[in-house]
Amino acid sequence: MSSGEVPTIDPSLTLSLRPEEDQDELSGSTQAYRLVKIGKDVLIYGGEDGILQRAENQKMVRKWDDDAIRALTVSPDERTVAVGFDTGEVQIYDFDIHKKKSESDEHPFCAAPSNHPDADDAFLSQSDTLSSPRATDTMRRGPTQESTVRDLLFLNDKLLAIASESGLTVVNLAEADLPEYLTKEVMKEHGGSGVRGLAWNASLEILTTLGMDGSVCFWMCPLSDVDSWKLWRKESNIKALKKDIGELLGADPWDRSTRPCQQDSHLAIPGGRAWQLVRWTSTPEVDYRELFQNDTVHQTSSIVLHCANGSQWISTDRDGVIALWQLVRLSL
Repeated sequence: MSSGEVPTIDPSLTLSLRPEEDQDELSGSTQAYRLVKIGKDVLIYGGEDGILQRAENQKMVRKWDDDAIRALTVSPDERTVAVGFDTGEVQIYDFDIHKKKSESDEHPFCAAPSNHPDADDAFLSQSDTLSSPRATDTMRRGPTQESTVRDLLFLNDKLLAIASESGLTVVNLAEADLPEYLTKEVMKEHGGSGVRGLAWNASLEILTTLGMDGSVCFWMCPLSDVDSWKLWRKESNIKALKKDIGELLGADPWDRSTRPCQQDSHLAIPGGRAWQLVRWTSTPEVDYRELFQNDTVHQTSSIVLHCANGSQWISTDRDGVIALWQLVRLSL
């Protein structure tokens, strides 16, 4: 092991809170919602309906009448928004963001149509003016998956990774025929289990795939040469400790929210009562190492992770325990 400093977890800095109510204030039922930031807005999705809301005031932004939203992501240049549904459908929305008057303007995906009443929100009339796709949208359909979409991730402005309960594909949205990459390779390495979550290390160009069976694979994906993409390593001792049975067989919202989380040089793998932290360095073949696993705080399964900043992580579980983890530096 090379010399230097590596991050670890100080359990004494962990805060555990148990909310008195398990009821979700947004829907009146227990749900594990997800957040996504588009422009200046933080949006909420993930219930059993097709409603997309603002986190600030729970006002509806868009709604899909027939399908539940399972994944939503925006490209780095904010010109493209991808939405995945429980039916396996993927919708691609293209925008000319240079029409915005200033940085404080809403992203056009979040802006209400001109004929939308200001008083309409998710708890009132749910006006049809918010139904998607709208007549003014430039929307195209991505490749329909054989099963529920579980995660969407842009590798750059045009390459979109689509994870579903039937596998993974990466499509090039700049090409009319939407060429696909890694589909067969991922299917083979994950044993046909499907993929429930993705993470992207942009500096090293490594894609992480988390299988429905808990397996973890790392893929070398240089963006300048898509034909050279290949498996770097399949992990034997890093995995999500709880398998995912899939939505068709009754996976609940917590199962659907178990996804890897990448932040700078750190990758976290949730699932089960433990979560694991991996540190990347500039030469992954030499300096990659597993750093952390702990099960003393969470007593129930399906932990959801979020990186608050470069040194703090937040984890939650089925019991409503919310833990704040502080990374500290230890010399080797």
